[in-house]
Amino acid sequence: MPAPRGKGKRNGVVPPIQPVERRTATRQIRYTYYVHFQRKQDVLLELGDAAEALDFLGNRLAKIMSEMPRHITGRMVREIVGHREHWTRVLGNRRTLGAIIEPVIQTGQAAGVMRTDQTAARLAQALVILWLDNIIGWAERTVDLPLRQALAKATTLFLDGARR
Repeated sequence: MPAPRGKGKRNGVVPPIQPVERRTATRQIRYTYYVHFQRKQDVLLELGDAAEALDFLGNRLAKIMSEMPRHITGRMVREIVGHREHWTRVLGNRRTLGAIIEPVIQTGQAAGVMRTDQTAARLAQALVILWLDNIIGWAERTVDLPLRQALAKATTLFLDGARR
């Protein structure tokens, strides 16, 4: 079954569409079809809005990081940055932040809204560095903004440099 207007396809496969039966006031049975996505990020990617997906990821990261006391957040991020090889062992087979960002950037590159002279991995790494630097600045109170706003500004700075 082809996806409507070119939307809803990922790697040439259409996600499962599930009919939901509902009765109208005139007792006619109508079906509404829903496509299920695991995460909001996947919906944004399917719509081809890489900038919105990156903003969503930044907001999620800010929410998670700001739930901890600032000094603990700052120390944790400094440890991750300073001892990358140890952190990779701790992660095991889980994806890194850069690996989560990379497909979003690939979508932006494929849509022609992000630069292609750099690989998606390299651009993802640049955004991770911007985000981590702002998290450390927020934790050490050198960035005088709520963390969500600091990461949003970093994302905007990144997107301004990453756009075609």
